[in-house]
Amino acid sequence: MNPVEASMAVFEEDQDVDVRFGDGRAPARSGSSVEGRSRADQKIHGRAPATLLQSLQDPLLARPRRAATVWAAILGVIMLAAAACLWCLAVRTMEGQEFDNLVWSKFRPAFEAHAGWLSPVATFCTTPVCVVGTMCVVIVIGVLIALIRRRWVLVLQQAILGMVAGVSAYLLKHFLPRPVYGRTVFNTANTSPSGHSTAVFTACVILLLAVGLSWRWVALLISFALTSTVGVSLVIGRWHRPSDVVVAFFMVTGMTLIVLAFTRGSGMDKPGKRRSSAGIQIVATITLVMGAAGLCYAGYLVSQVLPGLQYMAQWTVRPAIEASVMAILSSSALGLSLVAVFRQLTASPLSAVGLVGPPPAPESDR
Repeated sequence: MNPVEASMAVFEEDQDVDVRFGDGRAPARSGSSVEGRSRADQKIHGRAPATLLQSLQDPLLARPRRAATVWAAILGVIMLAAAACLWCLAVRTMEGQEFDNLVWSKFRPAFEAHAGWLSPVATFCTTPVCVVGTMCVVIVIGVLIALIRRRWVLVLQQAILGMVAGVSAYLLKHFLPRPVYGRTVFNTANTSPSGHSTAVFTACVILLLAVGLSWRWVALLISFALTSTVGVSLVIGRWHRPSDVVVAFFMVTGMTLIVLAFTRGSGMDKPGKRRSSAGIQIVATITLVMGAAGLCYAGYLVSQVLPGLQYMAQWTVRPAIEASVMAILSSSALGLSLVAVFRQLTASPLSAVGLVGPPPAPESDR
């Protein structure tokens, strides 16, 4: 018996009383007690009441709370605006181009000198076959999980997110201008936003949206490790500038939050299985705080190296590299934690009906 049927049965039992009007006569009953009550109520109030099923319908069974969807849309727009602002600072200013240029030229030698034993990992993450293969495997797993769980609306959300993110990255990279302001430029090609970072982050988000409630915090940690490793490796391998990766992470995060604002029906968890997630509360809170704090620290480091950028001063190399790594890790943590939190809010809104599950098993006599 589902929650609505159970509530209807209780309602009928509670209403099984001897109801009489002021003149002492009993209300008419025709066919069933519910029909009789409906006709009596119509005689008293002069109108037919809403059906019992409509009176018991919980709006949270079909859609998330309005506050969750509104905040998802607002934060999504904020993340897209942050991506646009970062692109302007990195591409449309001399200081931004000088910073990216410094990291582009100095990161790889510093990495090989201090962490050369990690070179195989960086090489693997910058091999096209490996990156594309990993991305495809993650996407297929995410879509299959959604199909097995019969989350048809979620599958549609995954498809829209994948298409919009991929097309946006391609069009922006090929049509956005990239003027040259610096005196020494090692790469004049327009590489923002990073297509590889967009693809990997989108694949991880698709997986994060698809998994069940108990696995969301696990998918969050796996996605953070994968996106961070690929993002840093792309900068080490001189495939992309650090701002390219961060812009891609911000962009996909914003798109995902906006897509989550349209979560409905089968895109949500089943009512009887909804509950709060201690894993999301703990893991997502930690990664969210670390991401926000890390971005603030990265911004502080960038502000400290700005005076020496135009002279390519040697003392600026280390803080510039640290700021780049911190920005990539923090933007990944911030974006994925926001997606995990709002996936939980939109998929499992708790309510009186939503918390009703199967009846408890009787105690054993043994």
